[in-house]
Amino acid sequence: LTLYMSITGGMDWSDAFNPLQNDAGSIFAFCFLFFVTFTILAVMNVVTAIFCQSAIDGAANQREVQMQKFEEQKEMYSRHLGDLFKKIDVDGSGNLTMDEFEIGVMNDKVKPFFESMELSIQEARLLFNLLRSGDDDAIEIDDFVEGCLQLRGSARNF
Repeated sequence: LTLYMSITGGMDWSDAFNPLQNDAGSIFAFCFLFFVTFTILAVMNVVTAIFCQSAIDGAANQREVQMQKFEEQKEMYSRHLGDLFKKIDVDGSGNLTMDEFEIGVMNDKVKPFFESMELSIQEARLLFNLLRSGDDDAIEIDDFVEGCLQLRGSARNF
């Protein structure tokens, strides 16, 4: 009972230590100090480890949730942008010409959608022109959608 009370704060160490040192000898006093010190350090280490592991698990879970949310958002933008430009693709070729693109960006639904992706119409035009190869006036819709997704938000530098 004395050992338990000493490590839980129910009894002062000196109240248990002094009789051991004076009456029982130094070896018992040393064993008592070793027990109390080892027990308190072991308990502190276990509590600290549990706290740290909980924090690490929470951070890892938060990172996974953020990555999942990012992927879901990317998929949603890809699907909506693809649908939007397939409607703009008048001839149904799967390619956008500059004329189709210019007519499409005048659509009331296109500008707000680009703004929700943090892209301006000017940046979309610039991307369109960058994706065109040589004299070819058309680009594939999927290439344009992928380019828009890569430019989305603050991850762009022009």
